[in-house]
Order: sequence, then C-alpha cells, then structure tokens
Amino acid sequence: MDLGISLQILWPVAAEEALAGGAEEIEPGHILCAALKVVEIDPSLFRDALPSPALLDRLKDELQALSETFNRKGIQIPEGTTGFRRDLRLFLRKENKGNLTNRSGIIHRSEKTKTAFTKAEDAARKHGERELGTAWVVDALFENPDEELAKALIQFGGVYLDVQSITPGEAEKWIDELGSDLTQRAREEKPDIARIAAVRHDAVCRVLAEKLFPGEQGKPRPALLVSRGTRTSAALVRDLSIWLISNEPPGGIRRGRVIEINADALLNRNGETSPEVRLEEIFRYAKEWKNMVLFFDNAHRYLAPKPANSAVPRRLRGLLKEHNVPCILGMTHQQYEAASDALSEWSGLLKPLWIHDMNPDFQL
Repeated sequence: MDLGISLQILWPVAAEEALAGGAEEIEPGHILCAALKVVEIDPSLFRDALPSPALLDRLKDELQALSETFNRKGIQIPEGTTGFRRDLRLFLRKENKGNLTNRSGIIHRSEKTKTAFTKAEDAARKHGERELGTAWVVDALFENPDEELAKALIQFGGVYLDVQSITPGEAEKWIDELGSDLTQRAREEKPDIARIAAVRHDAVCRVLAEKLFPGEQGKPRPALLVSRGTRTSAALVRDLSIWLISNEPPGGIRRGRVIEINADALLNRNGETSPEVRLEEIFRYAKEWKNMVLFFDNAHRYLAPKPANSAVPRRLRGLLKEHNVPCILGMTHQQYEAASDALSEWSGLLKPLWIHDMNPDFQL
C-alpha cells in the first residue's frame, strides 16, 4: 500500500526522533512522537511544495483524521501535544546515546514498528483505503503498543488504550500488591491551586526534591526523613506527590511518581517469595520507569528488622548503592533513637533530614 502524504512527511521526522534519542532503529514510540509533531502542521505551508491542489486537500483530510484520532485517545490537539511529546521523548531516550553502532545516517524501522504498520495497512485496506494515512498507524500503535510504549502511555495517564499485549493492571500489578501510588491518589483528590502553591513554596519539600532530583549531572541520594513533631514523613511525602502533579514540578521533573511501599506486605515471610526477593523486584520495576520515587515508611522495620538474622538490611543497602532509583525512608524520632545501633552501618549512605513543625532545621 502506498504511503499517504502525511505519512511521507512524518517519515524523516520519526528518523530524527530516533537518532536524537540514541536509538539504533525507529521504534513505535518515535513514530508516535513524530505524529504528535506532524498533527500540529498547518497544511497551507505545503501549498507551494505540493504539485497539485488535490494533494493539499488530501493532506488536510489526513491531518484532520489524525487530530480526531488523538482526541479520541485522550490527547487534545493542540493543547496536549507539546508536553506529551516532550515527556515521551525523554522516556524513550537511550542510555547509550552517543555510542551508536550504526553511524551511516540511515535508520530503519524496528520489527515492532513494521508489525504496527502491517496492522495499520490491514485496517485501512478493510475500509477501502488506497493509501495509508498517519491516523491508521497511530490507531495501530494504541491498539497494541509494544512494551516500552505501553509503559510510557500507562505512566503518563489520561490516555485511552485498547492494549492487548500489556494492560495497565498487568503492568502495575506489583504496585497493588506491595504498595500504593501516592501521585495517582493526589490526582484523584484534585488539590486546589492554593494547596499546590503552598506545597511548592514549602522549604522542606524543596530540600527533599533537591536530594531526589539532582539533575542530569547528579545522582539521586536516598533521603532518611526523621520526624520530630506532628508533621510525619508520610505527610511530607504526600505533599511532594502533590507538587509532582502540578504544572511546575520540582527540577523540571514531569510525570514523576511516588510509590509508597507497604511494609507488612513486603516483609511478610509467609508468601511465595522472600522479602529479599520482593525488594529486588521492586527496584527492578522502579528502574524501568522514569522518575519513580520509592517511599519506605516505618523504615526502622527495614533497617533493624525482626528476626535479627534477616538479610533485608544488607540487601536494601546493596540495592540503594546499585540503582539510581530515588528513595525515601521515613521514621519518627523515637524510632530513630531505638534503631541507632543498626543505623551506624548506614552512616555512609543515609544522612537524616530532620522534619520540624516550625522553622525546619536540616542536617543534610
């Protein structure tokens, strides 16, 4: 099947997205990024470039169909395209950027992208289309995204998926089993502007955010929150979750998430797997998602657990050192005092951040 005029325009844009992100091939996510850019194009800009008015009319029709497709999927045009495209681009960025094996300047579609195009062609052909428009490809990407794109779309939220291979429930089953998503809870509660403004200007939240999100050049440091007053570490982390869903998140972090880990569920030794194995699984999952923060409240249960011969402290220390996953551990001052002997082994890794009710005094 021949490519429609909009898809011909999209093609070099998708290649640029892949190369800029350090990818070896054009993945489905790069096609979606390019489509989010193409849909914003004013067709009249191509009036002189296209050989006939009929082609310009076809381009207008294809872009209109593409806009309607995005709107059906929950991405409003043009309001939602720029931010969504930026977030998706960051999510898809490869760690080996700059170390490409293919430096010929020619980049091809991945097998997953080819599969999506085949399904789009089948759907278009069944509807009597002679050319493949971009809207058909975007439909195919949403109906059955590859694993990487599915994770991105699920994480961003607000997108309607007809996913066959990966559903939101399957992709996030571990969260339901071992914790809860505090940022999702904050979205559902819909804090007002005044509440968000108060959190954003909270000095305690700012210091915590600087430790967790040091920027591209820094490494996130695990934060140990110790409460000396009525404001608990859980309350502070909930405030951070509200900040992350605002229009001006800390350090430019968008789509950040805070997952609170349930100590009872994690440390239960009557399950099919041990607490140590569950810890490893949690960090493995968290590493796959950009800007995910793990919150371990009642941290004394991890630092000085019972029974005393538990390997949880040693494994948690190792995971905190191995992975660049932002983590928060919280406890009260009384719990901190009781666990002082065990905390001596964590002195090189954790430095307490004291939470006071008034005039916070930080020891970083």
